[in-house]
Amino acid sequence: MPDQVRRREGRLSSEERHGPARREGRDDRGRGIHDGHYFALHEGDGARRAQAGTAAGILVHGPFGEERSHAETVRADPERRRERGARADLRRERHTGKNLVAQAIHALSRRKDGPFVAMNCGSLNDYLLESELFGHKKGSFTGAVNDRMGRFEAAHDGNIFLDEIGDMPKIMQVKLLRVLEEKVVERVGDHQPVPVNIRLISATNRDLNALVNSDLFREDLLYRINSILIKVPPLRDRVEDIPVITFHYLKKISHINSKNIRRISPEAMDIITNYRWPGNVRQLINALEHCAITCTGDTVEVTDLPDYVFSERKATGNEQNVARQKLLSALALNNGNRTLTAKHLRISRVTLWKRLKEFGIE
Repeated sequence: MPDQVRRREGRLSSEERHGPARREGRDDRGRGIHDGHYFALHEGDGARRAQAGTAAGILVHGPFGEERSHAETVRADPERRRERGARADLRRERHTGKNLVAQAIHALSRRKDGPFVAMNCGSLNDYLLESELFGHKKGSFTGAVNDRMGRFEAAHDGNIFLDEIGDMPKIMQVKLLRVLEEKVVERVGDHQPVPVNIRLISATNRDLNALVNSDLFREDLLYRINSILIKVPPLRDRVEDIPVITFHYLKKISHINSKNIRRISPEAMDIITNYRWPGNVRQLINALEHCAITCTGDTVEVTDLPDYVFSERKATGNEQNVARQKLLSALALNNGNRTLTAKHLRISRVTLWKRLKEFGIE
C-alpha cells in the first residue's frame, strides 16, 4: 500500500494493511502448494502483494452476468469515473474484507498519492461522530482543549472511507449530504466553511433501500453515495480464496506465536474449505489462531481444528466421513496408540472404542 495510505494523522499499521491476495495459479510465492501429501507454506512476495490490496480475490458480477476479479472491477469502474470523483458504495456482509476493497480503490485511483482516511460510523454517538468527521474549535464543548482537524479535512485531495454508513444517525446524514453537495465542512463551534476535495467510499452490510423505506436513511443521500455499487460476496461464495487467505494468515499467526508451522494436511484443508464461515474472514483468522495454539508440530492436522468446523459444513459435506477422518488422523498422529489418541481427543477410552467400532476401524 502506498506510504500515503493512513488513518487520520497516523499511518496504517502493518496488521491493518495485510490481507488476502487473489489466486493467480499455483506458484511458490506466499501461498499453499500441494506436494502430494501436504499443503505447504512457502516464503515469497505473495504477502506483500496481498498487503497492497490490488488483487483482493473478491468477485463481483460484471455486465451480462459475467464474473471478473475485484481488482479488474476496481480498475474498470473507479478509474473510468475518477475525473468526476465518482463515489463508491460497498455492499457486503460483516468481516468480508471491505477495508482491503476500499484500500484497493484508493491505490488504483488518481488520488493514490493523497491520504486515505477511514472512519466507522457506527462506533460513536452523534456528537462525537460530528467532531471526528468535521473537527472542532477550542472551547466548543467540554473537553475541547484545542482546535482539531476532522477526518474530511485530513482526507483533502484523497479518499475518505466511511464504514457502516447505514448506522449513521439521521442528523449526521443531513450534514454529510451538505458536505457532498457543497464540498465544504464546518468545524463544531465554528461557522467558517473549509473547502475539501475528497472522494467518498462507503460500506454497509445493511439494505439501504429498506432503511429508506423505513425512514431511517435519507433517500437523497443514498443517491449521492451510490455512484458505483460494488457487491462483495461472503467467504463461502468464494471458496477458491480460502486456501490463499488461510496460508497468508497462518504464516503471520505462526510467527507471532513463535511456532514453525509450515504445512496443512489435505484433510484439514478440505474441512477448512468446505466450512461455511458465517463470520467470514475474521472467523477464519480466529480458527487459525486456535490451530496455532493446538498444533504441536509443523503441520496442522484435522485434530488441531476447532470443534465447530465439524458441525456446520456445506450441505455437500459428509459428516460421518469428516468424523471418521478426524479419528484416523488422531490415530496416525499417535502411532495407533489408543490411550494417547483418546487423551488427544479428550474422550474416554470407552468412547474411543465405540467410535472405532462405529466407523469400522480396526
